[in-house]
Amino acid sequence: MKPWTVWIFLSLVFFNCNTVEAKAWRGLEPLHSTRVEVERLIGSQVVRCGGSGCIYELAEETVFVLYATDSSCKNDGATRAWKVPVDTVIEIGIHFKEDKPLSELPFDLSKFLRVEDEHLPGWIYYVNLDDGVRIEGGLKTASGVTYLPSAKDNNLRCPLAKREKDKSTSGVN
Repeated sequence: MKPWTVWIFLSLVFFNCNTVEAKAWRGLEPLHSTRVEVERLIGSQVVRCGGSGCIYELAEETVFVLYATDSSCKNDGATRAWKVPVDTVIEIGIHFKEDKPLSELPFDLSKFLRVEDEHLPGWIYYVNLDDGVRIEGGLKTASGVTYLPSAKDNNLRCPLAKREKDKSTSGVN
């Protein structure tokens, strides 16, 4: 085998290994990335910003990024309250302009919970709360992926938001 062929093969293996369990989008990870990093990556592709979120238009996808607006945990009704600096990424929503086959996504769907939408027949969510990823779509295609805080970051959740989440997952009202 020629040296350049070996190099290409090893490069492909390396890049595929790095994307098999992607828990961040293009290097951006909820609760660890900032607005500055998003703007450095996406540039001037912003469509509009309002409140705590911005929409960015890219060639193959539309991206919604939700940013932290309060790091003090004073917002008593907050369901998305986190002890992170202002302008830290909280959530990244990717909407594909053309649906993608689930098989082309960099995720092992055997690690996801499959949830069928009760109100939209044929609409399915694939959810992995440990890794903080939700895929929206159908049986064979995805229309989008949402990157959420992962379970490893639950210590950053504001106390009230954490209690509300615990109550909602335990069935207690």
